[in-house]
Amino acid sequence: MLRISAASDVVPSEVIEMVKDLHTRSGRHLRRRCDQFTSLSQSKDVLRHILTSTHSSSLPDFVFALEKYEAEQQRAPSRSPSLIPKSPPLKPYTPEPSSSRASPVPSKLRYAAYETPRPTPKLRRRSSTSSRHSDDTGSHVGSLFRDPMLMTVTPGDLSLVAQTSDLRSIPSSPPKQTRLSPLPVVQILDEETPPVGIGSVSADLIALDSPFMSEPTGPSLASTVSSIMEHDFETTWNSLQSGAARGWCEASMDTVLRRLQALQRRLKVTERDQAPFEGDLKIVIHPEGASPSSKEGLAAIRLKESDDDSCLWWLRSEDEELRNIVKATLR
Repeated sequence: MLRISAASDVVPSEVIEMVKDLHTRSGRHLRRRCDQFTSLSQSKDVLRHILTSTHSSSLPDFVFALEKYEAEQQRAPSRSPSLIPKSPPLKPYTPEPSSSRASPVPSKLRYAAYETPRPTPKLRRRSSTSSRHSDDTGSHVGSLFRDPMLMTVTPGDLSLVAQTSDLRSIPSSPPKQTRLSPLPVVQILDEETPPVGIGSVSADLIALDSPFMSEPTGPSLASTVSSIMEHDFETTWNSLQSGAARGWCEASMDTVLRRLQALQRRLKVTERDQAPFEGDLKIVIHPEGASPSSKEGLAAIRLKESDDDSCLWWLRSEDEELRNIVKATLR
């Protein structure tokens, strides 16, 4: 009726009365449509603008353009022009006459003049006490580094100690350090003493694991991930252009999502605030055990929620059987 009223010049009063009568005895959804007809039938320019902004002449595209127009009207800031602050008018600047021109007599200073700056003394040399203190500190630090008890024993030193026969001396790890005190002799207690002449001392040593990890022999993570069929929604949506359908569902988006979950299919849901197609709930139905290049069992769905617990849906799938099942679920 809105599209017909856009083509006609005057809407008959009988039609307006019938719409008002329908408004009084209908639900919320039909009352909202009656209000839209009553308001937009009086504004021909706005109605023609909505008709020209539609992608096609189908009813779902016209409803989508109508909902988009109402959403833009609700987001538009309503500001009265009388509330806009106005800046006060600017006054022309008139320079004041100089005091030197008004009175020829020179004026005296009202404060005392500043004193002349005094020269700053040069920096003093470093005192002998501070230099002597720094020398003592440096010598104390040097003595700490030369203390053999403060040295760190490396794992190589421990292995050399275990391989020596007498276990009484240890070579110094840094060649430049001197005056190393020998470590205390540690006796290694074995359950069975090996016979003399057999170099089995290495069995008593601590086994040091290699710090380098060997690469796993199983399949890599990249090959495992590539074997899983994960489609980006926009790529999937653009690849399924041949099998498309759309319509209007009287149920809410939560109810539609529960119906799709009852199909026992693998679903991937993208929230409405994420790209692409922001504002729409994106759902991809993935096939089970199919090859990545096959489009059998693959479908992409977009849901747009309305104010009256209903939603507008778009469906793309090249699998005719799956497309018929999803269409029957959405109706």
